[in-house]
Amino acid sequence: SSKKPKKRVKEIAYDLIQLYAKRKMQKGYAYGPDTHMQHELEASFLFEDTPDQYSATQDVKKDMESEQPMDRLVCGDVGF
Repeated sequence: SSKKPKKRVKEIAYDLIQLYAKRKMQKGYAYGPDTHMQHELEASFLFEDTPDQYSATQDVKKDMESEQPMDRLVCGDVGF
């Protein structure tokens, strides 16, 4: 019967809405901005970031400096 999958989809959607509402109300830990030591460490890397890598790094750092719990997954290819 097609009623079971439809009901289950509605239950999952409701659960996700509840989860995201709880997360929106939670306060997470906000890291401070990069320090001089962080900039030195990054400058010591042998390779330059691609524009996409740089953008992803900046987005993650922005998330980490917010009190809102981070909800981001970064994945990529090592390029070999």
